[in-house]
Amino acid sequence: MIIFYNKRTRNITGVSMIMNDTSTKLKEPTLKSSYPKNTPPDIAYFFTPNDATIANELWAYKLKFNKRGKAESVERKPPLPYIQLSTDAPEKDGHGIPEIVADGKQQCNITASVRDHNGSILTHFREPVTFKTTGGVLFDREVKCKNGVAKTTLRSVEETLTPTITATAPGCVLGEMEIEFVLETVFK
Repeated sequence: MIIFYNKRTRNITGVSMIMNDTSTKLKEPTLKSSYPKNTPPDIAYFFTPNDATIANELWAYKLKFNKRGKAESVERKPPLPYIQLSTDAPEKDGHGIPEIVADGKQQCNITASVRDHNGSILTHFREPVTFKTTGGVLFDREVKCKNGVAKTTLRSVEETLTPTITATAPGCVLGEMEIEFVLETVFK
């Protein structure tokens, strides 16, 4: 397998694996067979044993460089932390989405927990979390994490809808959830 990467960023940009030639024989890829016309000037490459999984998951791998700056191997990146959103809004109608009354007054708390790939809260995480919503009013849009947790409050509007709330933080996979703004009859 030949792995291509950007010389400046050192990010993997693509791979080329064993190919069939015109006589249907298998052959190893080359730079010329991968870029028959012109190799982009910012692209470098190196050869590694064939590893089919990297072709589907370029984002999950990184190159390892020696002291002279030459690529020498490829390794799996550690999984990114992720944000898990939760709310104290109840789920009343059996649809699996929490609800609050669409009266412009009802509100609920939204909690963003930054977690590692095992699901444990990263208590040392202290970066800000940015909250966004497609409907309703968020009291705080940017909240600094304390012990891996950030909280805000969402107030409904006088309209039945299902906004999506998202939370982002540096170096984390975003979290999202929905909350329904419903008629008061759902709560009776």
